[in-house]
This record gives sequence, structure tokens and C-alpha cells, in this order.
Amino acid sequence: MALDNDPNFGTLESGDDYAQYFNLLANAFTWLLACYSSGAAETYEADIVPGFLRKMLYTIETLRVKYTYGSAYNRSLWVDLTDSGFPNSQEVTNIVADILGRKERLRALPAKSATKGLLLDTIFSQYEAPREMLWQLSEREYLEMLDEEKLFLSFTPGELINRDEDQKYRNYIYSWACYDFRSNRPYIHLMTFDQDKEKQPLEEKGASYYEFLQVVKGEGSRAPDVAILAIAIDEALESIHPTVLKRLCIGPLYGNLLLSGKNIEEEDVKQSTMRSLLSRYSRAKNDFMLFSSDDIVFSKSRQTFRGILNPRGKVREIFAITETDPECYARHASVINHYCLLPHWVLQNIDPHEIGENLPEFNRCQKITYNDRKEVEIHGRG
Repeated sequence: MALDNDPNFGTLESGDDYAQYFNLLANAFTWLLACYSSGAAETYEADIVPGFLRKMLYTIETLRVKYTYGSAYNRSLWVDLTDSGFPNSQEVTNIVADILGRKERLRALPAKSATKGLLLDTIFSQYEAPREMLWQLSEREYLEMLDEEKLFLSFTPGELINRDEDQKYRNYIYSWACYDFRSNRPYIHLMTFDQDKEKQPLEEKGASYYEFLQVVKGEGSRAPDVAILAIAIDEALESIHPTVLKRLCIGPLYGNLLLSGKNIEEEDVKQSTMRSLLSRYSRAKNDFMLFSSDDIVFSKSRQTFRGILNPRGKVREIFAITETDPECYARHASVINHYCLLPHWVLQNIDPHEIGENLPEFNRCQKITYNDRKEVEIHGRG
């Protein structure tokens, strides 16, 4: 792993690095997906989040194909080595641009059958595979994989679920995801909200539905504090009233490859501690420690604000911010939960004193471990 002037744009140095890095990402998200299928998450979350994780896995495979030979792109994959471990968000933005130019680029490439035939002829006659032909095949495969319905992009819409209704409101859950350009991390959102009953039902997908999507995409393509996001949606849509907004932040990710290329003199205490733990206790190259958190904000009341220009008034949510919890207060949330997914054998060997001094956030995490039996286990809070 090479560290240039900006660690947000770290690069991979060799084909082995590419293979290890993509294996690390795939391993981490496969195990995270297993957490939900094992019942480690709440029911409604377990029905929604796995779909986004599968899209993230598909995006990882798409980037793997894109950079396997990579001569068309004249650069390496950008990886955030600061406090993420994931591809830089510019890589996701580039996928969106590639989708727009997909048809034109496919037309410019030779037919797959012709390229394969020429490749086989060259291998038989010269006993080697020309990289140019391999690039053409991987370029075509990459472009053919570009499907917005399968990819985790800068903004990834989810499902609208109609729950129930009363005399005044319809109640829904809507989910979406974003790949935040500042933190270079994926975020998954689940919002419970009411809609005024005199408005057209969102499930009919009329004007009110597309207005709702436009606002959610405009406000939810980044990751401000959850209360700020909920207030922005509440303010923008007269008939929509968010009652609970839960956001899962995935990351940072730590693995041997990500830490081995760091300049040790520039490591912070957290990175140094992670490097020490994984170098001593990991069993495989793609062992990892994946941190995540969910920030939740909920409405504690609903008030009508009237003015000269709006005598009928605007109905607005009053969100609960837990002032007695410094972290909740700083991040404008009602509740924050922390998690760490790591190998069982690493957790067994962790020194609580070392962790307590150098990585205090680990102690407030719920630990979820994976093991050789392909199982995940929940170990509660430290």
C-alpha cells in the first residue's frame, strides 16, 4: 500500500495488493451480511439492510474487474487510509460517470468473441497473454456489470414500506444509502415518517412521491448529523413528518494490508494499536476489524408554528437530543450504538488495559466475532 501526499488517496502497489485488498473488502462485507442473517439485528433492519450490503459486495466486485488490468484508467485504485479503509468516494463517483458513457465505450471495443479468439491464438503462438487483450476483455466485463439497480452509488434509493394509517396520517418506512464524500464510508438510512392523509399516497408514485424522492436525495446524499438531516427533510416537505431516523455508518475498516503500508511515524494511537493487534493475533491475510455505529434520532413531540405569512401554521417535529450523553449531544442524536466485528481469536487475546488506554471506543462497542465455523457470535458490551 503506497501513501502519497494525501492519505485519502492511498494507492495499491501490485497485483497481489489488489487481490488482497478486494478479498479483504469482500470478506468484511460478507461477514457483516452474515450478522443480519444470524439474527444479530432487529427484525425490520434485518429485512432492509442486507439488500444494501449485497449492493456493496457487487460494487466491490465491479471495482475488482475494473482494476484487474486497469491500463485503460492509467492510475491505481484510490483508497482512504485515514479513518475509513474503503475506496475513496471519487471511485464511486467515477462509476456513475462510467454508467453515463457505457454504451459509447462498449461500441468502441472489439467484440468479445473476436478478442477471445485472438487472445487464444496469441497464447498458443507466443506462450503469453497480451495485457492489451486482457484489458479489452476486463473493460468489456466491467462495462457490462454497470447496473444501477445492483450497485451501491453516491445515492442508492431503497424501498418504501406502507405500515399503517389513522384518521390524520399514513405511516411509512423509507430506506436509502449514500457513500459519503467526506468520510469515504457507506451509510444506510432507515426513516419512519408520517404523511398527511389529505395528500396523494406516496405508494401511488405521483407528484408527491417524486417530490419526496427529490428532497431525500438532495439532503440524504451526504451524512450530516442525523437530527440535522431529519430537520432538513421535515422543513422541506410540508406534508412529511419524520418520527425516527436511524443511520448505520459502516467503518472504519482495519486490516493487515491497510496498516502495513502506513508510515509508522505518522500513525495515530488507534492505527498503531490496530496494527499491533492484527499483526500478533490474526490468522489470515484478510482478517479484519470493522467498526460501525448507528445514530438514532426520534421526535419527542409535534408542534404547529404560525406566522403572519402562514396563519394556518407549519407542523414541525421536535427532535430529542440526549444532552446528558456528550457523544449524543455533539452528534445531535437521541441514541448512539457502537459495534465491532472482528475475529474470535483476536478478541480472545486482547489486553483490556491496552485497549482501554489506546482505543477507549472499543470498550463501549458491542463485540461481534466471526470464527472458523462460519458463524458470528455476539459478546455484548465490553
